[in-house]
Amino acid sequence: MTGPDPRWDDPSAEIVSFLIRGVDDPLFALGADDVPRALRPDTRSSALLPGFDIAGHYEIEVDGCVIDFSPEPVGWQVSMLNPPTESWALEVAQEILQRMSRVSGRAGEVLVL
Repeated sequence: MTGPDPRWDDPSAEIVSFLIRGVDDPLFALGADDVPRALRPDTRSSALLPGFDIAGHYEIEVDGCVIDFSPEPVGWQVSMLNPPTESWALEVAQEILQRMSRVSGRAGEVLVL
């Protein structure tokens, strides 16, 4: 199970994962107040899903796709549940990186897992 949403347990679910990490600080030095502003794409509407816990998982929904964020020592693991396409998933991950960089003032990168 990746996040609190039970759809993660569906064996037929497609999960696409990325690591978004900052150059100087893997987690972009984001404080708890920064997380809701930073962990979402720039050009797409998103909704926070119940179960936010900065020590565990943070989930949003974008275009019907659940996106789970988990802070790890090497950066933010970003997992997408049943994205429309892999190119859509990468595009959204890049948009999230742009917002994280803007909020934190730190550069970063997206790595496909």
